[in-house]
Amino acid sequence: MIIEIGHYALVLALATALIVSIVPVIGARRHDRAMMAGTD
Repeated sequence: MIIEIGHYALVLALATALIVSIVPVIGARRHDRAMMAGTD
C-alpha cells in the first residue's frame, strides 16, 4: 500500500510540473501577461 501512495505522489508531481511549465508558454503565445507571470 505504501508503494502505491508513492507512485500516486510521483504521478501527481509530474502532472503539476507539466502544468507549471506549459501554462507560461501558452501565455506567451497569446500575449497574456497574467498567464506568463503565474501567481505573482
